[in-house]
Amino acid sequence: MEIQEQSIDLSKEIKLYTSKWKLFVLCILLAVCAAFMYLRYATRTYFTTTTILIKDQKDSRGLSELAALSDLSSLSDLGSSDVDDEVEILKSKSLLETVVGHLGVNISIYEIGSYKKESIYAKSPFKVTYEWDATKHKDQALLPWQQFQIDLNAKGTLTVIDLNNEVTYESSFGTDIYTAEGLLKVEKTSFYDSLFLKKEPILNYYVSVNSVTNTAKAFQSMIGVAPKSRNSNVVDLSLTLDDKYKAQAILNTLVDKYNQQAINDKNLISVNTSN
Repeated sequence: MEIQEQSIDLSKEIKLYTSKWKLFVLCILLAVCAAFMYLRYATRTYFTTTTILIKDQKDSRGLSELAALSDLSSLSDLGSSDVDDEVEILKSKSLLETVVGHLGVNISIYEIGSYKKESIYAKSPFKVTYEWDATKHKDQALLPWQQFQIDLNAKGTLTVIDLNNEVTYESSFGTDIYTAEGLLKVEKTSFYDSLFLKKEPILNYYVSVNSVTNTAKAFQSMIGVAPKSRNSNVVDLSLTLDDKYKAQAILNTLVDKYNQQAINDKNLISVNTSN
């Protein structure tokens, strides 16, 4: 049996690829341009996490007895059931409504840049409050989502555009603005004066207003709450948002309000027991 060796003409192979160098360069340029456009126009998101220790409600004697019998699955699951209950509390609508109401995160403010909108929760030059007309809207779950554009003008005046109803209001800070669905007020923050020290200050903003109830419902599905491992009393909380400062504030406040609720419940039990 004869084995024939085939020689490879290296120069011929190189010439085959170099003859198409323009195509390779074009592909590289297209890839670079696509990456540049994505980074410029895509909304950045931030994954934020924190942990919380769920205190066991049982006394030390009960814990030692459970530990001695931990090989019995029915008993070893008692601790995990307590954690599961606390996980449900952390994700409850009532607790999240307290968080949303405390932080006012049902109202989001974005600066309108040349290429995209960017959330400015921690550094907004103004704050917005909004009250729906109670004579028109009685159910929190049915309050209509409101959208506004706020343009800052010279001499402390501002232009408010109701994007839902296409109505424009000329106003000033601290003045009540009666819109089609409720009362809007815009007030300066400590960041307002520093805004105009910038070489090219951003003067156009987008404002989204939702109800506390609907915002809490949205966060119920967005916030991840899960034990770190089976039978663990350590719970991981996570949230992905387009504003890392807002995400941090929400998780930190959620933990604070949960702890305060636990203290209040414990005090209530103590009072009832003493009575």
